[in-house]
Amino acid sequence: SFLTCSSDRTAIIWQKDQSLNWYPLYKLVGHQDELITGHSIFVNLPSHQVNNQKSYLTCTSSNDEHINVWINQDLIESYLTNQFVFDVKLYHSLSFVHIDELLIFYAGSDSFIHILIFGRDKKLTPVIKLHGHRDCIRSLDIILKNGEFFVLIFLLFKLILRV
Repeated sequence: SFLTCSSDRTAIIWQKDQSLNWYPLYKLVGHQDELITGHSIFVNLPSHQVNNQKSYLTCTSSNDEHINVWINQDLIESYLTNQFVFDVKLYHSLSFVHIDELLIFYAGSDSFIHILIFGRDKKLTPVIKLHGHRDCIRSLDIILKNGEFFVLIFLLFKLILRV
């Protein structure tokens, strides 16, 4: 499966059928402006399942300055960031948070990396804000190393990569 985000204000989770053709499995509609980015993971967490089945947990960001959280095609939470979010990542680690909680990392126009918890109550709770860049952050990645996670931040500004 894969996720696409569009300027038509929608995201689509695509899946391959038995004939190896791709089709839209879920269309995510709910932002008020063009989408910037998104990230989706397949989860098997009891509090995030639909009908006791594994579910897609997806975060999308848009020019409306919101991060939306979805389970399959259902909008669960909309979080106002008061900035343009250029990248968002989901992360789940049994060693870091409770079994039914996930971390959401986002970065954007305020030069901070924000970490939120998406908990059993299906609400986003801010945990920490990290500062190290002088300008907007265009992308971030989560790097796993020996069971721990590290965040590598890439800042692309005027075609110059600064780490």
